[in-house]
Amino acid sequence: MNRLLAIIILALTISVGDAKQKTVTLKSVMRCANCENRIKQNLSKVTGVKAVKTDLKAQQVTIIYDSQKTTKKKLQNILEKNNTKNKNSTSECGNKEKCCSVNKKQ
Repeated sequence: MNRLLAIIILALTISVGDAKQKTVTLKSVMRCANCENRIKQNLSKVTGVKAVKTDLKAQQVTIIYDSQKTTKKKLQNILEKNNTKNKNSTSECGNKEKCCSVNKKQ
């Protein structure tokens, strides 16, 4: 009986611990690998962000984060700032010196 109770308590503890961790997939504007890297760097700096995965082809960013340390809205706002920079750029990626010149060499 004590063993069963210990297993139930352990399972509940693990479930509660995982409840803080959330995953969200958001649309994004990415034109190249440097756009992806900029988004990863900016989101990774946010307290509570555990992992960031970008998908250039699908134009999506998947973020794993601690919901007690940050919010989906905050992550969306950061991503939207990046999207605006990328949408309004006159060069391929918005960072002509670092990106487009590198891409042309390839």
